[in-house]
Amino acid sequence: TFSYTIDIYRGEIKPTRDPIAFFAYVSFFPQLVAGPIERAKSLLPQFLAKREFTLQSGVLGGRQILWGFFKKVAVADTLAGFVDPIFQHHSNLGVGILILGALLFAIQMYCDFSGYSDIAIGTCRILGFSLLPNFKYPYLSQSTSELWRRWHISMSSWFRDYLFTPMSIKMWKWGAWAKYVAIIILFVVIGFWHGPNWTYILFGLIHGLVVAFELLTKNRSKLFSRLPKFIVSFGGWLVTMFVWLVSMVVFRAESITEAINYFGAMRYTSSKPHILTKVLDTAIISGGPRVFNVELLLYLFYAAIIFIVEWWNRNCDFGLYRISRFTLVRYLVYIVLLYLISDLFYGQKSFIYFQF
Repeated sequence: TFSYTIDIYRGEIKPTRDPIAFFAYVSFFPQLVAGPIERAKSLLPQFLAKREFTLQSGVLGGRQILWGFFKKVAVADTLAGFVDPIFQHHSNLGVGILILGALLFAIQMYCDFSGYSDIAIGTCRILGFSLLPNFKYPYLSQSTSELWRRWHISMSSWFRDYLFTPMSIKMWKWGAWAKYVAIIILFVVIGFWHGPNWTYILFGLIHGLVVAFELLTKNRSKLFSRLPKFIVSFGGWLVTMFVWLVSMVVFRAESITEAINYFGAMRYTSSKPHILTKVLDTAIISGGPRVFNVELLLYLFYAAIIFIVEWWNRNCDFGLYRISRFTLVRYLVYIVLLYLISDLFYGQKSFIYFQF
């Protein structure tokens, strides 16, 4: 409704005269709770147009829903059983396990949220609606600014168009530093959008400072231009993932104090079970749930499949868009995914982004 009102004010769209279409746009159930955040200019006209069900939209929509449920149930929900105990008992664990906890949560976060987006977009596809993609394989990014162009695209582009751009125009008289200040403010607001918690604000501030620094140092370093392209790309990806994992710990923590304690616990490892195999072969914590290494490795194998398949389909609308032309192989994939979803489903678990 904000974007609808602002776009009318800017003269980019005209007010609709169909109240049913308008309220259907506002309350559209597949993406109402967690997105993608659709704007009136792209979604509202689809309510006014005639829609017909086609076999192709049904197949692709069902396939995208299946892929989304696989990411949610087989990876996000299963990894939650490892992530939650690590973050709850971080003071008793060593550096290796704490790093593992941050990595697992980053995988959980992606599979949970992008899985929901796939389910929502696939549902809309079956109903004859076309939604914009919400994720474009963000973990392949080579900079934090690129990551945010690929992560929750509908939200980051919304804040860019309705907050950052007008704010930058208003602040241009401040000089060259105005855009850097605008970037930092933008990401702080994005953090606050997740909830009134200092951890979310710090999460946004971290990314705002990093993106501002990337913009400030862009094209100023002659050192990187002399290095092989592969090294520059890999180095950029490595730094980006490091920043993301640090921010994931802040995002997941209940308070800033807890986040600081999580990082501080990495300094004291002498009396803690810092060897991963000790945890994976016995239990995450003394008296905690037993977590066998085969179980975790299996879930990580599922996650690896997701990233490989999505890399293969990186130029398509979603991860499972392209599949074998052979009917037998195609249906075998469907059966395996359905079996894993039903086998690993241990009761309803809310999507992470529902809380926002």
